Amino acid sequence: MSSIYKSKKNIIIGKIGKPYGLLGNNKINSFMEKKSNIFKYIPWIIKKNIFQKLKIVFYKKTKMIAKIKGVNNRDQAQIYTGHNIYINNSKLPKLKYEEYYWKDIIKCLVYNMKINKLGMVTKLIETGSNDVLVVESSNKKLFIPFLMKKVIKKVNILNKIIIVDWDYNF
Repeated sequence: MSSIYKSKKNIIIGKIGKPYGLLGNNKINSFMEKKSNIFKYIPWIIKKNIFQKLKIVFYKKTKMIAKIKGVNNRDQAQIYTGHNIYINNSKLPKLKYEEYYWKDIIKCLVYNMKINKLGMVTKLIETGSNDVLVVESSNKKLFIPFLMKKVIKKVNILNKIIIVDWDYNF
């Protein structure tokens, strides 16, 4: 089996929604910053017991719908509802200096400037003005704005460490 089917190399970029219309289309829920960019990564991968390629024969960006090959009616489309849409990591574009994918930030250990361990990034929240790190340890949950230079002082993706200018009373 090719490497595209190995789960550690795949990331979720969206989810297949409910059927749309009578001809076998599905709504598509994109997790990408620009929602319609999900269509740039066709073919998609889904997991139905194993990872498998999903061929899309038609899509419409304005309505965020897609038609899966071999799906010709609403009942067949319903079978795919709720499946995550994956792509292989290698399909993602290279980022500029000091740009990061959320997938790379998750599980980073966070330390403040005094080298106190604050916890681990468990998720990020998009607020509109800036992203927010959710940092958790055994006894606390912190919400730290992802503001480069001002709050985020250093990000080392290779070692999974983030240094922040953030005081917290232990």
